[in-house]
Amino acid sequence: VLVEQLQALVDEIVDDVRRRETHRTIAGLARDRTHDERVAEVHFRAILELEPSDMAALDALIALYREVENTESLVDMLLLKVPMLSDLEQKVALTLEAGTLSSDVLSKPRKAIEIFEGLQQLDPSRDTALDHLEGLYAEVQDWESLVHVYRQRIDRADDLAIKKQVAGLMAGVQSGPQEAIDDAIGTWRQVL
Repeated sequence: VLVEQLQALVDEIVDDVRRRETHRTIAGLARDRTHDERVAEVHFRAILELEPSDMAALDALIALYREVENTESLVDMLLLKVPMLSDLEQKVALTLEAGTLSSDVLSKPRKAIEIFEGLQQLDPSRDTALDHLEGLYAEVQDWESLVHVYRQRIDRADDLAIKKQVAGLMAGVQSGPQEAIDDAIGTWRQVL
């Protein structure tokens, strides 16, 4: 009953801070007392509409989406949170989770590619994004991008054996699906 009464009043509140706190109260009551995830979601989202950087509302939505297994919305909230963080490790962890969920749970390789490309820009010193992009580019048959990943791997490798192994994979793509025989020969020459 209290939730319904507050819901009837919240839109009449003029002050954004009070309206935001009323939405927070409604969301908390709906989540914790009446176990109405839908009402909780509506009001946590209303908080974000009023204050997009409200970390408490964002974290509450992330927890809610994990609980109800709404993976698509969870991915959206994780990606919304990333630019709000200052810690690189946290940014990487959330982006990695969002990309993995998009790829493995949602079976959306193109969305996962977009996320992992963002991860590569966020932290180009690690191979994590390249590991995921390699498989995803092959899955969507984006051979040119796959060759680009292999080039990056060759440039990063210190061990000649690893360079040769990756060059072999790259030459296989260039001489097979991409049909760039001259490029494949050039790849072998570069490594050997």
